[in-house]
Amino acid sequence: QALAISKQPPAPPEMAGVAQFDGLFRKAQVAVAAGRTDEAVDLAMQALDAAPRAQNRDQIGWQVQSLAGSLLSGKSAANAEQLYRRALALAESWSEDSLQPLLNLLPAYARFLLAHRERQAEVPAAIERFRNLLIAAHGPDSGALEDAFRVTIDFERTRAQAPASLISAQ
Repeated sequence: QALAISKQPPAPPEMAGVAQFDGLFRKAQVAVAAGRTDEAVDLAMQALDAAPRAQNRDQIGWQVQSLAGSLLSGKSAANAEQLYRRALALAESWSEDSLQPLLNLLPAYARFLLAHRERQAEVPAAIERFRNLLIAAHGPDSGALEDAFRVTIDFERTRAQAPASLISAQ
């Protein structure tokens, strides 16, 4: 088996980037599940370093959201924040090429802020940023704004108890 593997041609650079990006995020998930938070964050940062070379870098939003959720369940909000900030900076640097990574990250980040009472004052700005990006990407009359409305509804539900009829209508 080792001989067969050694005779295979090397993966093209773009596929090597994908394997490294995905593999590091998988290892980070395993580490956080095992309670090795520092290792998980280090691996995630390495994955983010590899992301610009990966063909599937648009998946950064899903990868970060999943890992940040695992970090939060392990009571590592500061690490999740660090991960989001780094990923958002990367996605913004790619926004000239593609808005998709940023469109995937912003609602997840708004929900991350929403989960922390002490950070809820930041949620409206995060939602507005997401809303403006949706308008820039799809136009003001598109159905894409539905996602921003969902995050806004989630935010409003945490601020005050809505009547049951309103919740049912939504």
